[in-house]
Amino acid sequence: TTARRNSRFVSGGLSYEIGVCIQTGHVVWVHGPFRCGQNDITTSRQAVLLALNKGEKVEADLGYKGEDIKINTPNEYGEKEVEAMKGRVRSRHETVNQRIRHFGIL
Repeated sequence: TTARRNSRFVSGGLSYEIGVCIQTGHVVWVHGPFRCGQNDITTSRQAVLLALNKGEKVEADLGYKGEDIKINTPNEYGEKEVEAMKGRVRSRHETVNQRIRHFGIL
């Protein structure tokens, strides 16, 4: 059905939520599959946010806005050093995503 097609690759589409450790870069969380089209924050509300311990947070992009208590997103008013570190973390995660796609892991 068209609801399950990924327009980016013109094929059946599934998506996964993948978590990467900030300190090591290791994959520490995989949740899914989900049909493409479900937004990131909805996916996170179904599992990863429920699995966090009190005081834990995840670092994410702007697609996750709306859960400020548990998710850190880019902040144009934050300290430059902190925002630079957050940018490196998100970049590392994108590298993991690219490698997963390249090697056809999921």
